[in-house]
Amino acid sequence: MLPGGLALAAGAMLFVIVNNVIPESHSHGNGKVSSIALVAGFILMTILDTALT
Repeated sequence: MLPGGLALAAGAMLFVIVNNVIPESHSHGNGKVSSIALVAGFILMTILDTALT
């Protein structure tokens, strides 16, 4: 039951980010910078996850 709840919470957080945060950052005229920062953050977290496990 716990893994299902955690998966649901992660999905809800991803929905909030995709639905609210990303469009808002693009609306202020910083679309390219915010997209680069999003990709760089994803790559950094992937590297850290791989290195620390």
